[in-house]
Amino acid sequence: MFTKNDPSGPGIDRKRHGNTITLSQATITAHQRNPELKAFVYLPENYPGTQEGLPLSGIPVAVKDLIDTHDMPTAYGCPLFQGQYPAQDANIVRQLKAAGATIFGKTATTEFAWRHPAATVNPWNVRHTPGGSSSGSAAAVAAGIVNIAIGTQTVGSVIRPAAYCGVVGFKPTYGQIPMEGVQPLSGSLDHIGFITSDCHYASLCQQVIIEHQTRITPLTDLKPRRVSLYFPEQWQAADEELKALFLTLVNWLAAQGVECSPLEASNQAPDWLAALDVILAFEASQELSVKIGPGVSAAGDATVALIQQGRDISEQEYQAALAFMQQCRRQRDYYFADSDLILSLAAPSVAPAGLLSTGDASFCAPWSFLGLPALTLPAGISGRRLPIGLQLIGHSFKESELISIACWFESRLPRIKVPLKSGGE
Repeated sequence: MFTKNDPSGPGIDRKRHGNTITLSQATITAHQRNPELKAFVYLPENYPGTQEGLPLSGIPVAVKDLIDTHDMPTAYGCPLFQGQYPAQDANIVRQLKAAGATIFGKTATTEFAWRHPAATVNPWNVRHTPGGSSSGSAAAVAAGIVNIAIGTQTVGSVIRPAAYCGVVGFKPTYGQIPMEGVQPLSGSLDHIGFITSDCHYASLCQQVIIEHQTRITPLTDLKPRRVSLYFPEQWQAADEELKALFLTLVNWLAAQGVECSPLEASNQAPDWLAALDVILAFEASQELSVKIGPGVSAAGDATVALIQQGRDISEQEYQAALAFMQQCRRQRDYYFADSDLILSLAAPSVAPAGLLSTGDASFCAPWSFLGLPALTLPAGISGRRLPIGLQLIGHSFKESELISIACWFESRLPRIKVPLKSGGE
C-alpha cells in the first residue's frame, strides 16, 4: 500500500507537487481530452491577460456551471437556461480573478447540482461515473487539464467526484466562502469547494480565497496525534477491498504512534441524514420552483421528483429538522473528543459502472450536515484500476490544520495518476 523507501515516512523523496499547468498546456490538453470526457460545457476562444506577481497569476482555473460568470454562459446544467449570461461574476469568481487566475472554462454539473447526470465520463474508465454533482470539475483535474477547479457541495458533490476521479477534493467549513452568485440547491447546506491535483493546490486555494493572503506560505506536514474513525451503518455494505485498505491504513497509523479509536458519534449519523433529507428537499423545492417557474415539467426527472418531495414536507417538519441541525452544528467540535481529525472512506465503493447515477454520497453527507471541513485524497487503486478515496474531516474553521494533516498523509500514500488513455473501450 505504501511506498517502501522509508518505513517512517514513505514517499518522502518524491516531488511535493506536480508542475503548474500553464494556460497553453491546458488549452492543448482540453482540445485533446474534452471531446471524449465532456468535462467542459464551455471553453472560450480567447483569454484576457492577467497581472503578474499575484498568488494565482497565470494559473488556469475551471469553474462549475452552477457559478455565475458574466463573460461565459451559466446554465446550471439545465437546457432551460442554455446560453444565459449572468449580469456579473459570482463572488468566488471575482476573488479568483483578483488573485490573478485565468477562468479557463465552465465545467459540467448535474442539473441544478442534483441527481440528473451530466454527460461527463470518468477519465479512469469512460464506462464509469465521475461522480457528481461537480462531475466536470473532477474530470478536468484528473485528466490533467487544470490543477484547480471550483465545485460545490450540498451532500457529497466535491468529495465524492474527487474520490472517484483520484484527485484531491476540499470542502471548507460551512459559510467560510460566500455563496453569492452561486445557484442555490439548499442554502442551509450548500458549500463552495475546490478540486485540485494535490494538497499543495488545495492549500493555495485556502490561503487565497479563505485567508485572503497575498503572500503564500509553503505547505508543511502535520502528523496527527489522535484520529477518530467513522464507521457508519453503510460500512458493512461497503466494498470489501475498500474496507481492507482502510483497516490496513488504520493499522499503519497505529504503528506510527497515532492513537486511533472509533468515533462515538457515528451512531447519530442516521438522525443527521434524515434531517438533511428534509432540509434539502424543502429548500430545493422552494428555490427551484421559483427558478424554473412554469417550465418545471421540462426539467430532468430527478429535479422534478425533488421539487415534489419538498412540496410534501410541512413547514413544521422543516423547522424541526433545521433546529436539530443548528443544535448539532453548535456542538460539532465536541464529537471529536480529543482527536485531531475524523478519518473515513470517501465513498463505500470506487466509481460505479454506468452513467445514469453519480454514486453514493452517504459517507460525505454527515460533514455537509454538520458543516465541518472535509478533504479527500487518493489512497490507492482498486483491482479494477479505479482510484480509492480517503476522507479526512477537520475541526470547524481549522482548514489550514486539516490540509497540513492531509499533506502528511499524501506524502506517505502512493501517488496515482490517471492513464493517458481512458479505460473502458
